[in-house]
Amino acid sequence: MKKGILLFVLFFSASVVLSQSELANEIIEQRIELLLQDEGNENIDLTTLFDDLLNYLENPINLNYSALNDLQEFNLLTEIQVFELVRYREQYGLIYSSFELASIKYFTAETVKSIRPFISLNTEYSKPQKIKNVFKYGRHEVILREFRRIETTDAYNKDKPETDRFLGSSDRIYARYRFKYRKNVSAGITFEKDPGEQFISQRTNQPDFFSFHLQLKQDKFIRNFIVGDYQFQAGQGLTFWSGFGVRKSPFMATSIKRYGRGALAYTSSEENRFLRGSAITIGKDILNFTSFASYKKIDANRVFSTDSLETELGFSSIQTSGFHRTFNELLDQDAINELNYGGRLALALKKLKLGLTANKTSFDGDFIPNLQLYQNFQNSNNTWFNLGADYDLLLGPINIYGEIARSQNGAIAYINGLTAYLNSRFTLTIVNRNYPENFQALYANSFGEKGSNYNEVGTYIGTEFNPAKGVKLSGFYDLYNFKWVGYQHDAPSLGYEIGIGSEITINRSILFKLMYRSESKELNSSTTETTNRLSAQLVNQYRIQLDYKINDKLSGKNRLEYKEFSKDNTQETGILIYQDIGYTISDKLKLIGRVAFFDTDGYNSRIYAYENDMRYQFTVPSYYDTGSKYYLIATYKPIKQIQIAVRWNQVYWNTERSIGSSPDSYLGFSKNEIKVQAIVKF
Repeated sequence: MKKGILLFVLFFSASVVLSQSELANEIIEQRIELLLQDEGNENIDLTTLFDDLLNYLENPINLNYSALNDLQEFNLLTEIQVFELVRYREQYGLIYSSFELASIKYFTAETVKSIRPFISLNTEYSKPQKIKNVFKYGRHEVILREFRRIETTDAYNKDKPETDRFLGSSDRIYARYRFKYRKNVSAGITFEKDPGEQFISQRTNQPDFFSFHLQLKQDKFIRNFIVGDYQFQAGQGLTFWSGFGVRKSPFMATSIKRYGRGALAYTSSEENRFLRGSAITIGKDILNFTSFASYKKIDANRVFSTDSLETELGFSSIQTSGFHRTFNELLDQDAINELNYGGRLALALKKLKLGLTANKTSFDGDFIPNLQLYQNFQNSNNTWFNLGADYDLLLGPINIYGEIARSQNGAIAYINGLTAYLNSRFTLTIVNRNYPENFQALYANSFGEKGSNYNEVGTYIGTEFNPAKGVKLSGFYDLYNFKWVGYQHDAPSLGYEIGIGSEITINRSILFKLMYRSESKELNSSTTETTNRLSAQLVNQYRIQLDYKINDKLSGKNRLEYKEFSKDNTQETGILIYQDIGYTISDKLKLIGRVAFFDTDGYNSRIYAYENDMRYQFTVPSYYDTGSKYYLIATYKPIKQIQIAVRWNQVYWNTERSIGSSPDSYLGFSKNEIKVQAIVKF
């Protein structure tokens, strides 16, 4: 009880706190936090998304002269806002100020504020630079980063035989070089190794992970050309979508629609969902065709014969951990070759867009899966073929979109959505999806409850309402069912999720947020019975958050979050409270920090929270058990071209526990980590 009172007092105390002052950095951080708030991954890589926003920050898109397709790629505006912007330009000519921009239909004051750092309203048309001037006006960037956990474990003991320990050091090392000129030219190379890995793999005699690309974009017949590593995104992601996709969020309840952008340069360090080869887009704005091909080695679990010869028979599954720390993990590295090729034909009219996408993926080894009952309909061949058609139609204030896809076994899946802008204050989104249990698409990543697009039927409803200036209410309801057995449910099951968010802007310096989220789903009962039966698992979350500024140098964020978990005879609760601080000491030095206290009854009541990190780093760890966490980030710019950052964090638990996962675990009370990063631009 005393602890609860202490937390309550701490949360509402009038403490002086600090924050970033640049509007652009705030908008980027807020957008990424909303996207990641419940993803539950220690190190999520959104480098591609961050690169896009940063590029617009450094090279603002000119809303007066940008073509329709360029405006549609600008992912801070919706389809109908782009249409109204183009129509306004046609009727009234050039736009001269942000106040005029706010007068355009469906452009609210909040919209204008969120895009202002990334746009320009230049009334003079600037011609593209000639190729010979690209290097003169382009930007070079070098990033060097090192991460290390202070505590060591027996997994790094070099006195042990190599077969019983990690082969590499405990550092995570990252290095990247990139050259970029506006949206037209991009070239880069990235290296990374995880803790426990060797920088040069003894299996491949190459860096453990490296990625490279060269991309050229222009407004000519050859519109886009990429060689090296890239991602491909089409339609609503039901046929092919590599990279991050938007999920459910109480604060972005109507932002479910995907905006496929075709072939994109790959700049992240996630080791799996990317293509390696080339892609080319030819045509005009109204009609274009993209062809892509990829051939790369991927990790897989090998299968050997049980006789004395131990002949390799094939592979049982694709390995996605990306770890190559031990001899056993090295056996899976680059085990098989993946061939991926396909194409997309796209038609873009003023109010209608149509697309047709085909893709074939094959592996050079025999696929010998060890299938469980719930995987009975999954592909057991080494070839996947998918064909999909997508559409995007504007009918007045209504945007209708969707995709239908077919897998090689004849299964048909579809997703259809509708977003209605009923007036400037109210928006409604409805999305219906049907992914049969036998639908097979290896690179599908469309909207849904699960991470895989099969065995799911559901209807999602999201709304956004602005009843008064500075007040935003949003929420969603998602009803879904799985018609076949699945992981942790040995019978067809049902579920639903509700999310409600409220943002109240008191003034330019104070933002108040409330959130409620509830999910109920049927899973196998945890009681001991001969036959598994389903029982409801209910999770409720409540959140209060206050963001505020003292002045241009000082601001902060306080959050109180409470979670309830119940299933069968298990009842758990969890609480998290934190205070973020930030202090802009000068134009050269900034500090950001957090003090957090958490108390949960177990892992089921863990709470995820987005954490500030260095540029290009995105972290959403879980807080569980009882303890505290602190981190501090210092960012120093000795000159304009150089930025140096250091991040230290400590987690302290009240009781001794096993920290980490075997074999990289140890008994203790705390975990300390340090990260250093240098960015050089020229």
